[in-house]
Amino acid sequence: MKAKDPRIETKDQPSMECPKRQPVEGQGWDSAHLRRIQEHPCYSPRAVHSFGRIHLPVAPKCNIQCNYCIRDFDCVNESRPGVTSRVISPREALDRVSEVVEKFPNIRVVGIAGPGEPLSNEETFETFRLVRGRFPDLHHCVSSNGLLLVEKLEPLNKAGVTNITVTLNALSPEIGEKIYSFVHYHGKTYRGREGAQILLENQLRGIEGAVKNDMTVKINTVLIPGVNDRHAADIARKAKDLGAFVHNIMPLIPQHLFANVRPPSPEERKSIQDECATIIPQMRHCRQCRADAMGKLGEDHPLSLLENRKSRVAICTRGATGVVDLHFGHTTGFSVYEVETKNLSVQFLEERKVGQAYCKGPECDLVDGQEAALRHITDLLKDCTFLLTRRIGPTAEASLKKAGIVPVISADTIEDAIKKIFIKDEPGW
Repeated sequence: MKAKDPRIETKDQPSMECPKRQPVEGQGWDSAHLRRIQEHPCYSPRAVHSFGRIHLPVAPKCNIQCNYCIRDFDCVNESRPGVTSRVISPREALDRVSEVVEKFPNIRVVGIAGPGEPLSNEETFETFRLVRGRFPDLHHCVSSNGLLLVEKLEPLNKAGVTNITVTLNALSPEIGEKIYSFVHYHGKTYRGREGAQILLENQLRGIEGAVKNDMTVKINTVLIPGVNDRHAADIARKAKDLGAFVHNIMPLIPQHLFANVRPPSPEERKSIQDECATIIPQMRHCRQCRADAMGKLGEDHPLSLLENRKSRVAICTRGATGVVDLHFGHTTGFSVYEVETKNLSVQFLEERKVGQAYCKGPECDLVDGQEAALRHITDLLKDCTFLLTRRIGPTAEASLKKAGIVPVISADTIEDAIKKIFIKDEPGW
C-alpha cells in the first residue's frame, strides 16, 4: 500500500497547496521517499523546525554565467547563493560532516550547492562517496543548473544522491538568452539564444531522467521582473508534467548584470506563488542559502565556525551587570568579545560606541535618520559573526543577517550566552 502523500493537509501539518503529486511510474510514497521529504527542510515546512542541513563548498567551477550571479570564495559577510568563506576539499568536507553530526545531531541533509556548478566538479562526487561511506543514513542533496544532469545521473545514483534541485528560469530560448551570458558545454562556449537552447534542452531531459531514476526533484525559479515574471506559471506546469515534487520561486538578488533590475516585491512574488500553487506545491520558506550554510533554515552558521579560529561576538549590555540585558534598538555601545571556537575561551576585546541609539520611539518604527543609523551600526560590527541581544525588531534583524551577522536572543550572563552559541545545546539548533 502506498503511503499518504506528505503534502496533503492535516490538522498539524500545513498543506503545500497540492493534494496529489503527479503520478510517476514506479515511484510511490514508500518509507524511503517519506524520509527524504520529511527530514529535509527545503522539501517539508515541518522539517524546518526540527532538522538542519550542511552545505559543503567543494565545487568552485561553473559552466554557465547567469546575469544575476557573482561567485565569491572568500566571503563571510554576505548571505546568498554562490558565496562561501572558503572552498574545501572532499577530505576536509568529510571531516566537517563528522564534526557537525557529532555536535548537531539534528543535521539530516548533506548538500552541495556550489559555490559553482556541482556537476562540473569531480569533487562533488568524491565528497558524496566519502560521506556516504561513513554516514549512510544522511540524505544527499545537490543543487544544479541542469546542463550536465543527464550525463551525471549514473554517478549521482552511485554516490547516493536522492534529492536534487534544478534551477529552471525559462522555457524558451528567447527568455533564456536574457538571463544567461554564456553556456560552456563540452569544450565549447555558446552565447545568446543558442546557449539558452542547449541549456534548456538538457535541463528538461535531466529533470525527466532524475525523476525516472527515483530522485525527489525540486525546481527553483529566480523571479526577474520584466524578464520571466509572466513565465512562472508555464514553468510550474512543466515542472509538474515532468514529475517534480515542489517548485520554489525565489526573488532576484540584484547584482552583476542585473544590478539595476528591480527585485519583485513580496506582494508580487506571493501573487505569482499563489497562481503557481494551483499547479504544483510551492516552497515558501526558502532563505537563498550560502554554499557553506549549516543549521536550520533561517538560523545559519557559516561552516568556518567549526574551524579552530577566533570569532567576534557583539553584546547589547549595560556592562556592569555582566548580562545580556539591552534591546538592540536601545544600545548606544556594544561590548565586543573574541571567542576561540574550539576551546570556547572568551575574552573581552573592546567597547564600540554608536553615539545614538537606533530606536527613537517606543515602537522603534523607521523614521528619518534611522536607516542611516542602522547602516552605521552594521558597518561598526561588520567583523562580528553574532550579536547577542535581549530583543531586536524585524527590520534590524533582517539588516544584520544580510550583512552576515546572526542576532541571537538571550537573557543569560555574557559568558554563558556566548558559549551556548558554540555548543550543541544552543536553542537555535
